[in-house]
Amino acid sequence: MLEYHFAVTKLKGHQPDDQIVDRLTVIKRLGEGGFGTVYLVKELNSGNLFACKEMDYLGDNRLGITREKCIETFRREASIMAQIRHSHVPRASYFKDNKMYLVCTKCGLTFLGVRTCPECQHPLDSIYYKPFSLRMRHYILMTYIEGETLESKIEKAGKPLKTEWVVQWMKEITSALNALHTLDLMHRDIKPGNIMIEERKQKAFLIDMGLTRIDITDDKDPNLTRQLSDRRTATLGTEGYAAPEQHEGKPEKR
Repeated sequence: MLEYHFAVTKLKGHQPDDQIVDRLTVIKRLGEGGFGTVYLVKELNSGNLFACKEMDYLGDNRLGITREKCIETFRREASIMAQIRHSHVPRASYFKDNKMYLVCTKCGLTFLGVRTCPECQHPLDSIYYKPFSLRMRHYILMTYIEGETLESKIEKAGKPLKTEWVVQWMKEITSALNALHTLDLMHRDIKPGNIMIEERKQKAFLIDMGLTRIDITDDKDPNLTRQLSDRRTATLGTEGYAAPEQHEGKPEKR
């Protein structure tokens, strides 16, 4: 019996000038996480700029993580963001591209209507690599915040930031958190890397709802969260910022 393998676990992603669902043009990549990549895009009709996040994780059977489970988590994130109406939380909406793509299992590129990868000449359908078709691609379209994360701002400053700035930002973020808590939502990953500071008005925004959960008992798969996080992220949240019981995957019921 043949054993199939994927050489990659993520799509290679979009390049500048790529079009997404024929209405968004990719300008550049803004950032990348464990199972999603964020792009700066321009809407063709209006010319407005947005941040667009794709769930580009293909899954890894060796870790027991399926793409279907990732999509479920991604859509839940979009649903949570859509519920929140707050001036310091980006607005967001979920959409998908229903085209049928073939994925190169060697480099992760996606194609329409070809059988061999133009970049690495790898056959997309062979007896050695499982033919992999992607029935749709999943996205979250979000308000674009032109600025940088608080983490980046701290690193660049190399010294303590102005007290009045920090006080203002913390008021704005705690107000956003209060809006989440009013909806019985828990963010679970508050850290400087998940706070965006707008360049023009120096406003703070709470971002990345990927670990948010609806209530204390809605943690169906903590292993998924642990495996898909970046290198500093533990079972729930980020080491150094999460409470010890959360970091250990044993949150207290309060």
